[in-house]
Amino acid sequence: MSYEGVGRRFEILGEAEGITIVDDYAHHPTEILATLAAARTCWPERRFVVLFEPHRYSRTRMLMDDFTTAFGEADELWLTEIYPAGETPIVGVSGRRLARNIRDKQGRQVHYVESCGDLPGAIISSLQEDDVVITLGAGTIGRIGTKILDMLKTKEPAIAF
Repeated sequence: MSYEGVGRRFEILGEAEGITIVDDYAHHPTEILATLAAARTCWPERRFVVLFEPHRYSRTRMLMDDFTTAFGEADELWLTEIYPAGETPIVGVSGRRLARNIRDKQGRQVHYVESCGDLPGAIISSLQEDDVVITLGAGTIGRIGTKILDMLKTKEPAIAF
């Protein structure tokens, strides 16, 4: 009997064109910090392209300040709109706002793409050999890493799904 781990917890989806794709369910700042620290231990010299889909408006509002400091290990950071998980939007709480807060408080560039499905097309041309792409979140982002991997393997043009 062998242990295969748990799906969506630091799951290495594969590698293509020298780019490693990792998926993790992390959607809380503490989980994000732990996941990125583990990744840095595995790949200390590689560039991390981190894709994050915030989960729930209430969680994003409550942890906004913590999220702004959770991505220190990311060399390139992409955010999407919040995955609502059945919640009604909260005025003033959005993925765009979180991206702006990280940019303002950390003085770093943050890319914002409204739809999670647009991420593969948005990032594919900026990926470089030796990159590690890490998808984080509890919503639809779980499908994005596989899509990026497929695009790299087939050299498929960037199209949203």
